[in-house]
Amino acid sequence: MNLCVCYSGKEGDLLTYDIVRTFDFEDGAKLTIEYKYVFDGTNIKGEFKMTGTGFLDDGPVMTSQIVGQDRCVSRTRYKDNNTMSDSFEWTYNLKDGSRYLANGSSKYMFKRPVQAVNIKMDPIFMYRKCDVTATKTEVTLNEVETAFYTV
Repeated sequence: MNLCVCYSGKEGDLLTYDIVRTFDFEDGAKLTIEYKYVFDGTNIKGEFKMTGTGFLDDGPVMTSQIVGQDRCVSRTRYKDNNTMSDSFEWTYNLKDGSRYLANGSSKYMFKRPVQAVNIKMDPIFMYRKCDVTATKTEVTLNEVETAFYTV
């Protein structure tokens, strides 16, 4: 099932939305990612900014120990007709077989109200799969999300 955020407006109007996703890691580190998306015709254009604090010099991130990420599903709820939020556990797999855990949360903010047909689908479940590759100077994340509202 594909999920579409329904919007009706004048031709040429752009639907925009922002996501702020925060990860609180087990060792006190914190990562915040701010996404900005614009629907332009049949294309989605996006930008993001990542800010991390508290990552230990000898921790799994700074020593390139991450080799993968466990898949997760979150339960996303509408707060009102412009805002959705969710929370989830995010677990990275490390080279030595151990795991590095974070509690994550997302807040989706739509610039225009979401149509009632979408709100009736509440809750929406988000399945996330993220492939990770890391070197000493770079981490590459390839994330795919699938939304569904029935199990």
